[in-house]
Amino acid sequence: MSGNKRRSRPRIGLTPWKRPVHTIVGDPEQLFTLAEEYVESVRIAGGIPIILPPAPLRAAPEAVAAIDALVLTGGGDFSPSSYTRTDEGLSADIDPQEDAWDVALTLAARDANLPFFGICRGMQALNIALGGTLHQDISDRANHPPIPNVPADAVAFRHPVTIQPESRLGQILGVTERSVNSIHHQAVDRLGEGLAAVAHAPDGTIEGIEYNGSSPRGRWGALAVQWHPERMGHDLDQRIFDALVRAAGRRSLNGD
Repeated sequence: MSGNKRRSRPRIGLTPWKRPVHTIVGDPEQLFTLAEEYVESVRIAGGIPIILPPAPLRAAPEAVAAIDALVLTGGGDFSPSSYTRTDEGLSADIDPQEDAWDVALTLAARDANLPFFGICRGMQALNIALGGTLHQDISDRANHPPIPNVPADAVAFRHPVTIQPESRLGQILGVTERSVNSIHHQAVDRLGEGLAAVAHAPDGTIEGIEYNGSSPRGRWGALAVQWHPERMGHDLDQRIFDALVRAAGRRSLNGD
């Protein structure tokens, strides 16, 4: 944060999801929304949540300059055109504006060496921004059956993952095996440049990725998971947010 006053609490940018919501002034009204669990996870870790809805793409570097870390949250599917694949008719809740904004924020975060955490769609955004592709549907896999229509059942479903112990994710969590939720029907296919897979489900689905390449300003600490840690209700998952906010705090104190 060169030229800015140092902050005691780091500012953590979070991306919202635009969706129709019934309100007294619209039926429905298009709102940029964010589940409270994301916000609470950042607050518990000691950060100040800052919501970053889509803006002109050229403004992405300015948005990144105003925060100390970036969290790309869950949401709808990416358009297959965003990763140069033919649409198989399996994607839903597509918003090209949000797709482009998430990619622009990711690249701006890399160029600024900003601490980064991607969740579900956020992990897919990281992969796409760096030239990777997605599986457009994985509901035929053993550990990823179709998402239940009942919200409580969708959140409650679990499957196992294995985590590489030497990875940053493994070091943060301190475990190599655990059960996670599965609120997604798409997944990383070909990895983007500089990314490494560090967690997998037994059916082969990539559940965690990290950036091991280089960036204009040195090693970029980007980490992403396919599950929703903010909805796990476990202290173990809070460690990821804690680590992100600590990294953001160090960056702010150093005046980067």
